[in-house]
Amino acid sequence: MAMRTSSLPQRLKWVSAHSCQRLTSQHALLPSCNDEVVASQVSYAVSARQRTWQVHGVPYKRSSSYFVCACAPTSHDTDMNPSPTLPSSKLWLRLTVGALVLIAASWMFGGIAEDVVHGDPLTLLDVQLAQWFHDHATPQLTRVMLVITHAHDPGWVIVAVLLMAGYLAWKRDWYWLVCLGLTVPLGMLLNILMKFSFQRIRPSFADPLLVVSSYSFPSGHVAGATLFYGVIAAMLVTRLPAWPSRLMVVLAAVGMVMLVALTRMYLGVHYLSDVLAAFAEGIAWLAICFTAMNSLRKR
Repeated sequence: MAMRTSSLPQRLKWVSAHSCQRLTSQHALLPSCNDEVVASQVSYAVSARQRTWQVHGVPYKRSSSYFVCACAPTSHDTDMNPSPTLPSSKLWLRLTVGALVLIAASWMFGGIAEDVVHGDPLTLLDVQLAQWFHDHATPQLTRVMLVITHAHDPGWVIVAVLLMAGYLAWKRDWYWLVCLGLTVPLGMLLNILMKFSFQRIRPSFADPLLVVSSYSFPSGHVAGATLFYGVIAAMLVTRLPAWPSRLMVVLAAVGMVMLVALTRMYLGVHYLSDVLAAFAEGIAWLAICFTAMNSLRKR
């Protein structure tokens, strides 16, 4: 009975839910079947749930430590399933981009916070712009702004997060479920801590359009919108193949955040610096969370 070995990792053809971690240097010796059958031992380290192997029309057997598959070589036998983890080059690129975004957003937030604390010219612009919005308010526009701003109250943002989390759990999309839970609730908690750290008083008018008693800096509504729409945009971008579609998603998310920021300034409950700082805070926290999740995915 004829026996033979060869460089079989290039000739092995199999499909799995998760690719093997590595190929062993030892090869199985199986009897040839009309010189058409070759075999290889493939080491696998997967959980019991992941041990579902699909072999297209070829005999196979599985033991406690090796998966032995026999298949006829074809022209496509050199195509191995890609690893589910990120390649090192892509991981380092994403880590670098995340670090740069974090540095830029942190620098922006720090500059705004310094201006607010020391009463720099930005605070004068805050007062002038708040007064301009108040002077040009109309009843019809005020009703629209109230609807938009209340739709982004922290309570409704949490409801939206729970609904999205339920959908992701139903789809068994654990990566984005963890990312959503890590980003939005913790980011909103960070915003509350920031408010108590700076304790900035909100704009004051004789006839206010909306009365809010909590601290002003940075804006909680804008921070929540930045975090929520940021996660949704990132999730959609990973699912869209075309760059124009990805760009449209990002622009739509930024547009929604800007709309929420406009409502808060129009209603006289936030200064310009409040909403800018909240946006920078949200972007920085998104960069931290996305970078951490990409690192965990690599592991």
